[in-house]
Amino acid sequence: KNNKELSEAYQHCLNGNQLMNVSRFGQGFEEYQIGLTVMLRAARTETDPVKSKILRDVISFYLDKAEMCKSKHEAQQLDIDME
Repeated sequence: KNNKELSEAYQHCLNGNQLMNVSRFGQGFEEYQIGLTVMLRAARTETDPVKSKILRDVISFYLDKAEMCKSKHEAQQLDIDME
């Protein structure tokens, strides 16, 4: 069950990447949030230290992406407001 959830979570993060690439930062950020929520939940219950480390590394990577995406979304909103 956990693996299926995690692969779906990972897919949400990949969707986030694709949306970011086409400057759809608001939607991208939402995708990252969905994926990261599941990954963080899984990380809390993972007992295998190797899997736990991999999961934490993936989470860290996508948290950075999500932060960048959020900043770009906010900047994009400012641009829209100023036009």
